[in-house]
Amino acid sequence: MGPYDKLVSSYSKSLVLTLVPELSSTNQLNEGLAKIKNAQLSTLFKIGDELFQLGALFTASSTIKNYLQNPTYSEEKKLALIFGIFLELSSFTKAFLKVLAERKHLYLLPDIAKNLQEHLSKVQQISKVKMIVASPLEHQFGPKIIQLLKTLTKSAEITLEVQYDPSLLGGFRLEYSSFILDASLVKDIRSILV
Repeated sequence: MGPYDKLVSSYSKSLVLTLVPELSSTNQLNEGLAKIKNAQLSTLFKIGDELFQLGALFTASSTIKNYLQNPTYSEEKKLALIFGIFLELSSFTKAFLKVLAERKHLYLLPDIAKNLQEHLSKVQQISKVKMIVASPLEHQFGPKIIQLLKTLTKSAEITLEVQYDPSLLGGFRLEYSSFILDASLVKDIRSILV
């Protein structure tokens, strides 16, 4: 958990509540998001996409990232750079960026975008699952694994991140939300030795 998580979450939640004010009485933001109208959802996803693209700018270019995170450059110049690169931003996104600039929080943009995307993924019932394997998977198992994960997570779609870790010796490890399923050979060996 990073030092700015509460601030990032606050900005992300404020975005949603500004676009969909009727959610302000909803205790569970994700449950409320699932019930909003398609037009509002469409606007929310457009803003989410724009912010995601802006956040990707930070990770794609270390030069731009360093410039935007450097406190010696004025926030006005940073905004001018962003608006010069992204000419077609919505007025809402521009206004949000101006708020971030006024508060000197433009550097939080990638984290805000990621947090908002996580909320939107829950609305779309998309679950992110990390699978760490000891050796490359055969193609024939892909669809079976995805279908099994959809059932286990009760999700419509799965975003599967596969990583290779030969130290597992065999088997796999699944990570979903706060759940970890370790079916690796190294875990079995450790349990025998203990």
